[in-house]
Amino acid sequence: MTSWKSKASDVSFGKWKHAPLAKGTPLCELSDELRLIMSLRDETVHNGTIDHFSRVYEHASAEKVVRRFVLMPDYQKGRLLTAGGRKRFYSQDNHLNAILPDILSKIFTDTLTSLDQIDDKITPRWDDLKAYEEKCPEIFAALKIAEEENVFMKFIPNDKK
Repeated sequence: MTSWKSKASDVSFGKWKHAPLAKGTPLCELSDELRLIMSLRDETVHNGTIDHFSRVYEHASAEKVVRRFVLMPDYQKGRLLTAGGRKRFYSQDNHLNAILPDILSKIFTDTLTSLDQIDDKITPRWDDLKAYEEKCPEIFAALKIAEEENVFMKFIPNDKK
């Protein structure tokens, strides 16, 4: 059995911010929204300070429920506010269900933008297939037959000529 050292940052965010192609992308910059989601995840999973199930609160008027909401701890610039050893305050009256769609939208937009920026940095290797076709005509002949027959092709390289 092989063992290794594992860090929490490797599991939750991986080595994204250390990847050379990721430098300067929106995800690498850790927006406040991404930092907030990561903080909530860490508090829930690692520290267990936030319940793993949500408490749904209700605003009621004359015995009729006006709306339901989930409270989220106070935060500032993507970090949960702390005082001493205490981490959970609810004075901001943050309704998670109200702000979560915008947070996720920002994170997904940053993710797509980051992937597009990385894609732009990668130099294309298959821009001209003619050179490869001239180099390996047997592969392209087999591909053409496989396409005509509507079958998969398995290619096993052979050093024998």
